[in-house]
Amino acid sequence: MANLGVGLISVDPEARHVFVNPAFEKMVGYTESELLGVGAPYPYWDPEYTKETEKALAGVLGGDFSNVILPFRNKSGRRFWIEATPSCWRHADGSVAEYYATFTDITEKREAQAKIREQAAMLEFILESFMGGYWDWHVVEDREFYSPQFLRVIGRENENPANLTPRSWMEWMLPEDVERVLKQYA
Repeated sequence: MANLGVGLISVDPEARHVFVNPAFEKMVGYTESELLGVGAPYPYWDPEYTKETEKALAGVLGGDFSNVILPFRNKSGRRFWIEATPSCWRHADGSVAEYYATFTDITEKREAQAKIREQAAMLEFILESFMGGYWDWHVVEDREFYSPQFLRVIGRENENPANLTPRSWMEWMLPEDVERVLKQYA
């Protein structure tokens, strides 16, 4: 367990550190000797999220082993986001011997997700602002995308875009235009 690729800590029933692996030391910037015996609040807790972190720890001590996502701060003060997966070891009589948790640094994942949301919002804004509307056809998957403005321009604003297919165009064209359009794109 000492060489596990993710952070791992173990705390006693009073929530004092009894073990931290090298990956966790690297993550938080504190050595095992700096953390052993230290109870909550832990030095790597983000002060801006103390209440949330205390609540998560109380949940674990109360038997809630749900994954939790929280920010931590390393020894130099840099914030990073973790996903913690807690559990416990029990004595034969069922009492808790130690609580433990694995910690995965998800900072890059969160930043990438935020960037995708930001870019999607910008694209949505551009598409909404574009007076001519926007239509796209993914030929390989034979599916289309219609911006709301595009549907308004062609008088189909009440259509559900999820129900539209490339064949929808054939239904919308005037019958006398179908042959000419098919010849143009043949």
